[in-house]
Amino acid sequence: MKHLLRICLLLALVACQREVPYVYEEGEIQPGEEVMFATSLPGTPATRALDPSMYKPVAKDYEFHVEMYEQDIDDALGSAIYQPEKTVTSAGDPPVETTTYDTYGTLVVKTGTAPLYWPGNAKKYGFKATAGTTTLEADQSSDEKLLAQDRLLGYACNPATDDEGVMYYRTPKEWKAANVGQGLSSANEYKKIPLYLQHQRSLITVILKAGEGVNRDDLAYAKAQNNIQTRIFGYDGSSPTPLAIQPLASATTVNYTSSDFGTVASDVESTQYTAVVEPFNYLTNATGSVIAEIHLSGQRFTFCAANDFQYEASQHSEMEGHAAAVTHMAGYNLMAGKHLVITATLGRASRKILITAYVEDWTETVTTSIVDDYGQAGDPIQINTRQQLYEFLTDETKNKQGNVAIIVPNSINLEKNGDEDCAWNYSGLTLNCTLNMAGATFKTNHAVFSTISASGNLVNGTIAVGNATVDAAVATNNYGTITRVNVLPRDANGNDSNGKASSAGVAVTNYGTIVECTSELPVYGTVSDTFVGGIAAHSVYASGTGTTMPVIDGCHVNARVDGVDGVKGGGIVGEANGRVTGCNFEYGITLMQDATNFKNIIQAKAVSDKTLRADFNSWPTVAVNNAVVSTNANNTPEDARYDAVIDCEAELALLLISYNVSGKVYRLSNSFAVTKTGGWNYGQKDDDLSISNQGNVFFKLDGNEKTITTDAMLFGNIQGEIKDLTIRLSDNLIAVPDEQGDAIAPLGYSVYGPTAKISNIKVKAGNYRIQASTPGGIVVWAYGGATIENCQCKASIQIWINTLGEDAKIYAGGIAACAAKATFTRCTFHSADGTLFRNIASTYDGDSEVETAPTPGIFFGGILGGTAPKGNPEAEKPSVLLTDCTSWLNAASGQAYKGAIVGYAEYADGTNMVNGIADGCQGNWWSQSSVAIGTRINGKTEEQIIGKRNAVAPAQDTNY
Repeated sequence: MKHLLRICLLLALVACQREVPYVYEEGEIQPGEEVMFATSLPGTPATRALDPSMYKPVAKDYEFHVEMYEQDIDDALGSAIYQPEKTVTSAGDPPVETTTYDTYGTLVVKTGTAPLYWPGNAKKYGFKATAGTTTLEADQSSDEKLLAQDRLLGYACNPATDDEGVMYYRTPKEWKAANVGQGLSSANEYKKIPLYLQHQRSLITVILKAGEGVNRDDLAYAKAQNNIQTRIFGYDGSSPTPLAIQPLASATTVNYTSSDFGTVASDVESTQYTAVVEPFNYLTNATGSVIAEIHLSGQRFTFCAANDFQYEASQHSEMEGHAAAVTHMAGYNLMAGKHLVITATLGRASRKILITAYVEDWTETVTTSIVDDYGQAGDPIQINTRQQLYEFLTDETKNKQGNVAIIVPNSINLEKNGDEDCAWNYSGLTLNCTLNMAGATFKTNHAVFSTISASGNLVNGTIAVGNATVDAAVATNNYGTITRVNVLPRDANGNDSNGKASSAGVAVTNYGTIVECTSELPVYGTVSDTFVGGIAAHSVYASGTGTTMPVIDGCHVNARVDGVDGVKGGGIVGEANGRVTGCNFEYGITLMQDATNFKNIIQAKAVSDKTLRADFNSWPTVAVNNAVVSTNANNTPEDARYDAVIDCEAELALLLISYNVSGKVYRLSNSFAVTKTGGWNYGQKDDDLSISNQGNVFFKLDGNEKTITTDAMLFGNIQGEIKDLTIRLSDNLIAVPDEQGDAIAPLGYSVYGPTAKISNIKVKAGNYRIQASTPGGIVVWAYGGATIENCQCKASIQIWINTLGEDAKIYAGGIAACAAKATFTRCTFHSADGTLFRNIASTYDGDSEVETAPTPGIFFGGILGGTAPKGNPEAEKPSVLLTDCTSWLNAASGQAYKGAIVGYAEYADGTNMVNGIADGCQGNWWSQSSVAIGTRINGKTEEQIIGKRNAVAPAQDTNY
């Protein structure tokens, strides 16, 4: 009995020493599997919470040392070396390499080294990762060397529950479960251990600006590489001697305002220098701890924190702005993970240095950099929602002078509170601090602010006005600064809207500064005897003494500024004092606008004893601006000016009737529609080329990449030039056979003459067709030495005839139906067989889809229907040159009536003409299954007539 008890006890002790067998689930991490990792770095500023949305996947060539630990064991189980997973592709001639990193920050083991493996599935494991040198090195002059100094440290964490900087231990099953909760999309991603890393060092960037006596050109990167030597100094506290770092130099741009030496200018080339340093308080010895040293053409510039423009105020409590200056200077106590950005103004004559600076988080992708030099009270305040924005603006403790707020999402709809419609109540809303929109868009049907105060500063964003009328998009009154804000008529879905302003695009009244803003918001004043403007209705001095000069500088307006009778307006500002400089009114005062009440830049000088400067502005026409402007000089070069701009059907009609003169140049400023019901009948077929035909075009017309929507042929005979125009059909384009207008094309009947040219014309028919006895995709005829260049068409083009005379020929073409002496180059026909050409019976009424058998004498061509003589009494013999044209029309061999490039080539006498196609055709492309010419005579081969087929197949634009 005792022996039996002893055996039982022994068996029980052995069982206690064994682990309970682990039951594995499908897809679970198995013992012996490689450990997989995904890495992230801070991706937005001013955050120290472990929020995964605030991190970005690692997308740089770091080398990570990852150690694996088992819970309750001090020494690492093992370590391995990993690098970010990336794909390198090469394309182009010469080839250019493109590097793409994995979207999850996945790591792969370094080539030639061994990875980490899971020892088992029952115990808990933690992971620690480091990157970068252990000791800071002085040579950081290349991207690779700079990256190596970025010391990173991080641990595997569950961002939903963990704090950063702490080692956490979990079983493989627990790590996987934590990843499932983060919304990853596949079993393979669930197995990746998330490593969240932080910068252990700091970053300094020095940006150069030219001051008194320094040539701006000398600071450009191309010259700076040879003429400037720069060192940035790092301190580690263990040695009194700083480390002189050779930084990474790179190109950048800076802006010069009226407070800088020299002329006001934007995006001027300059150089910046970047170095990684150990965290250090440069303020402790503000006059002795050198931050950087610059040698320029024999002059040495050394600067410390004491050179900051706010340093003096921070040292004297009685000085104005002392508290804000103290807060600003605190940034020189450079912590780990912070980025000190310094703008250094070099003044050679006085050998003085002025520096301005701001501090931001060192982020993987800086999307919300603070772009002003005002400093800030603490970290920027992040705003994520409409409600947060409204609460911020109405909170006097946050919306105050010196604070900086940043918009985090890409857009905020101010007219919705969550999912509920809720009109934005801007009444009484005042901006008193810096609000950096960081490229975001405010969607609104109201002004964003009532007032921007003198301490307010709105920067870097877009205001999208929906289908509503606002007084102005940004504010009623601006006493502060509005910088790089774009105003657009867009609805909440991002589509063009009918939004407009009744006073101004940006601000009704500007008492402060509006710089580098743009507006495409139409302005239409509805109250007589008032002023309106593309940027501001009024830009004037505020009442009282000591007020600042109102400034509008570097702004751009591309929208109509107009109003009812009695309204007065300027393309930039209605009435002004102070300074309106460097602005561009691209839209222009149109042909039919009241030139007395509306001017390109400023309509009137404000009634006061203040001066007005209005230099370096530009507008698109030859018109002289109002005499109140201190200089009438138009900065737009003479050869780039137009005789007038037009933006509607009535103005285009007036152009053809009253201003149709050879040598004149006009431009479209807007897209618009013309309709037969509205009286459009200028595109009639007429071989009368005299001035009496009002449909003829003798002038040059710049379509300005605008669109004319039409249900009629636009013009008659084009003897001038038309370029950069899109034509979109609003209905079927049909000409009845055997009538005077039995030929039709969207742009015009013909392009005629040695100086006649159409270029970059696009026709988009949609579901509508072009139908006539002789239909063309863009024009019917090209002759007299005319040129058709870089034109494109996608349309269903159909022939409609009643009878066909003996030996007669009927042509239809994707670009032109007929041509005699003309050149086609770089033209494209996008449509394919089956949706295009139909040989229509005489009973065709537009509703049936019956296609008769091919009829002798009817020819189709993807670019040109056919060549033919033109003109009486002595016919112009055909000689058509086609180069670099592309056709997607399927024209199978054996279909003699159809050719991918030309339907029929008419033979003409003369040694230099073969079948009407001129010598020198080359570079054309058509599908291998098609023939280039439907019918050719005289025994010539296709290659002899039109040249070899281009061996390079183009990519078809399926979205055309």
